[in-house]
Amino acid sequence: MVKDADMNRAMQEDAVYIAANAIDEHNTEQEIARYIKIQFDHKHKPYWHCIVGGTFSSNVTMRFQLLRNHEKQNV
Repeated sequence: MVKDADMNRAMQEDAVYIAANAIDEHNTEQEIARYIKIQFDHKHKPYWHCIVGGTFSSNVTMRFQLLRNHEKQNV
C-alpha cells in the first residue's frame, strides 16, 4: 500500500513489487534496503536512498551544485 508519493503510478507499482520481492528473498533489514536501493538505482537511475526498519535514525547530507546559464535576448 502506498500512503503518499510523488512518483507516477507505474513507479509506485514497481516500488511495491520490488519491496515485496526484497522481503521474500532477504532476512535482514539491511539486506532488504540494499536490494531495494540496487533495484531502483538500476531501473530508475541513480541515486536512491532506502531506509528500512521499525525503529531507526538517519542522518543524510546532500550537496547540490547548480549552474545557471542566462542569455539576454533582444526582443
